[in-house]
Amino acid sequence: MASTTPPWLREEHEVAQPLKNVSSHGETAHRPISNEKKSRVIYWILKIITMCLCVLIIITAIIGIQCINGVESSGKIFVATYMFFFSLLLFLFELSEIRPIEWLDHLLRRNFGFLYGTMGKSLYIIFIAFLSFGLGDPEYLTMSAGISTALFGALEFTLYLKYPELFDETEGGAH
Repeated sequence: MASTTPPWLREEHEVAQPLKNVSSHGETAHRPISNEKKSRVIYWILKIITMCLCVLIIITAIIGIQCINGVESSGKIFVATYMFFFSLLLFLFELSEIRPIEWLDHLLRRNFGFLYGTMGKSLYIIFIAFLSFGLGDPEYLTMSAGISTALFGALEFTLYLKYPELFDETEGGAH
C-alpha cells in the first residue's frame, strides 16, 4: 500500500529511508561536512526568503484592498483576497516545515501536497507573484512584490534543476 502512495502524501513512518552508500571495502561513505552545512544554510535561506515574501504579499494585498475605490474596481477585492489567503497558506506551510504541527501537516499533505515538492512550490510562488500583478494599485508595491516573488520562484526552480541534491523530495522538514 505504501508503494503506490506518492511520497508527499505518505505519513512520516511510511517514507522509505535512503540506502547507505557503501564502498567496496564495506565502510560507509560519508559526504563531506561542508556540503551538508552548505545545504542546510541554503535550505534556511530559502525558507526565510519565502516567509518574508509571503509577508510582503500579504501586506500588498491589505494595502491593495484599502486602495479600492468604487464598484468598477471591485474585482480587485477578489484578487487581493486570493493573494492574502494563498500567501498565508504558503507561510503556514513554511512554518510547519520549521516547527512541525501534526494536524496542520496532515491537512497540508492531504489538500496541498504539491507544496511538498520543490517544482510545485516554485510554480505556486510564481502563481502568487502573477496575482500581485493583477492587483494593480498601489503600482510600485504590487510591481516590486510581484517581480521579486516571481524572480525568487524562478531562482528556486532553477536551483532545483541545477542542484537537486539541495532539496529533499521525500518528506517535509527533513533538513
